[in-house]
Amino acid sequence: MKINVLFSPVGLDELSFTGKTTVVIDVLRASSTIVAALSSGAKEIVPVASVEFAVKVSGGMFGGQTLLGGERHTKKIEGFALGNSPLEYVPGVVSGKTIVFYTTNGSKAVVKAKFSENLFVCSFLNLNAIAEHMVKLNKDFEILCAGR
Repeated sequence: MKINVLFSPVGLDELSFTGKTTVVIDVLRASSTIVAALSSGAKEIVPVASVEFAVKVSGGMFGGQTLLGGERHTKKIEGFALGNSPLEYVPGVVSGKTIVFYTTNGSKAVVKAKFSENLFVCSFLNLNAIAEHMVKLNKDFEILCAGR
């Protein structure tokens, strides 16, 4: 098994991930928030690469069960229901909901790797589970760091 570490998504072509297994890591916030939301019963997380696209796709595309979440340069985005703190993504707020999620680095890295055969989001909250799963997969994989 070979592990390739990519220190930034900047300058990478999204098609280069086609057919690969990729683990996106954004240890500061985004990956922890995604894991917290899913653990709290969110139906799904839809990472997006721009605020404008988040607003566009959230309007009725998911049957009224959509929340906008994320941050821009560490600040909650005006008009978004949620910021980028895992503490906001509790069952009473996110259970059964689709979260359209934009962050300065994390969501962009996930979108960059969207053509991966297998795509995982890793944080300190699920590090052991991801590591165990990667060992079971026994495939080469890319670690894509979200920051710059």
